[in-house]
Amino acid sequence: MLVTVPSLNSQGCLIDRILLVDDGSTHPPDFDLVARGSRVPVSVLRMIRNAGRSAARNYAARHAKADFLLFVNSDIELFPDWVEKTVNFLADHPDIGLASRQVSSDQKGLTANWRKWFLDNRETWVDQTHEISWAWGHAVIIATSHLWQVGGWNESMKRAYEDVDLSQRLRSLGLKTYQVQGALGVCHDPYSIPDLAAKTIRNWGWSLDPSYSEDASLRPFNMLAILKHFLVMSFVRMGDNLRALRLTLIPIDLAVVCCGLCLIFKCSLHRLRLKRAQ
Repeated sequence: MLVTVPSLNSQGCLIDRILLVDDGSTHPPDFDLVARGSRVPVSVLRMIRNAGRSAARNYAARHAKADFLLFVNSDIELFPDWVEKTVNFLADHPDIGLASRQVSSDQKGLTANWRKWFLDNRETWVDQTHEISWAWGHAVIIATSHLWQVGGWNESMKRAYEDVDLSQRLRSLGLKTYQVQGALGVCHDPYSIPDLAAKTIRNWGWSLDPSYSEDASLRPFNMLAILKHFLVMSFVRMGDNLRALRLTLIPIDLAVVCCGLCLIFKCSLHRLRLKRAQ
């Protein structure tokens, strides 16, 4: 948020209002400090309980009165012409339901390279305007009418796949999903080996967080099933890296496997303690 709000203030295209959603956090950031430094009016919306990113986005959308809605995560910095490029593109192409552009990480080195290969949407690697199958949810812009035409973000998807789901529902109505050339941004969220391992497990459809046990995008925790899937998919990935001679990524593969196993066992022990305490 400390980089996101200033980047929204730097946009050449006028932004009417910034809506900051506190999704039921127990230790919220200093929203007043952020709002005081913004030339664009800032409104803070607080949800009673943590309901996931889709619910938070819909909550903000219901309080907005603009023709276009920009959804951007709190760790994203958008370059100054991001909004202008995407809004103009949508305005000129009414058959486009959603516009975006994958943001690059500000991290360098092997972990950033590994993340690019295995966690990002490869369709967006080339900086050109073209149709993509789904838009990365870090930063997307959509016409308000199109958002409500498909029923908003899917609130049953709390932590993953909500961006893929929205893109698919738009396409089912004949609305395309595009990335826009030059609409660039940077992700300031750090990606350590534990972060990569946790996101890998989540991207493969498993939940490790008891707080999101009813997430429609993730399967309920099953230790044996998740162990088997995680190990098989990890060795497939390592085999791909070996065949492609991406040898520098093999140590990251091994580190992610070790850390992923630790996370799975830690989650299993935590759930066992909760069960015994009931």
